[in-house]
Amino acid sequence: MSKLLDMFAQARRAQGGSGMGFLGKNRQETKPRAAAIVIELATADVSNAEAALKAGADGLLFTWDGKDTSWPETLKSVTEAAQASNEKAVTGLRVTGGWDTLTRERLEQIKEQGIAYIVLPLDAPASLGCALSCSLECH
Repeated sequence: MSKLLDMFAQARRAQGGSGMGFLGKNRQETKPRAAAIVIELATADVSNAEAALKAGADGLLFTWDGKDTSWPETLKSVTEAAQASNEKAVTGLRVTGGWDTLTRERLEQIKEQGIAYIVLPLDAPASLGCALSCSLECH
């Protein structure tokens, strides 16, 4: 989660004021830009992930429907390639279904795959949100 917050803080600093004193005068102007650009990828594909990061994305968001239980293992190679391409890249996962497969162990595994944040729809079970927040923040 801290990588996600760092990404937004870095973007905020780039849009910040001119500063004060001698340092403020010598600081080069930065071109305003979006707070952060996160690209959603429908598939866990290394070449698409690297292309998105090279094109200027700050982060990647993958989508998982919960049906393919081997998918989180596939995700590891993609997140590793993304980190190799841009070490500041933040990767996230949007879970659209398969709530019964998201055990505490599965959430830990997803975290170990390099996923910094998880996006859940409003209709996700409340118990999943509690397990998710404890799994990602307690360790």
